[in-house]
Amino acid sequence: MFYVNHPIDNPAYHPTADADLVKWLEDHYLLGEELAENREIAGVTTVHTRKPRSDQSYADDRYYFVHGGQLYTIVILHTGDKEDWKYYNQFLDSFKFD
Repeated sequence: MFYVNHPIDNPAYHPTADADLVKWLEDHYLLGEELAENREIAGVTTVHTRKPRSDQSYADDRYYFVHGGQLYTIVILHTGDKEDWKYYNQFLDSFKFD
């Protein structure tokens, strides 16, 4: 399951240009459980977090990045405890801004 969040009308999701994204995410209680290896999406370096499987929820990976002053979050929820990174990477590589 994939989610893409970018709440345009919420000023809380517009970090300043000079913001340290990890600190900004922490300050806004958005940083996930574990920092993971960052990657590039749409030409922008992301902050990647991973939440392991628990008794109450599936594992997920989240990618946070800022483009044009807007925070974007891509969430990959590993439903059914299945992960297909070949497919996920293809999906993540498809993002572009014109």
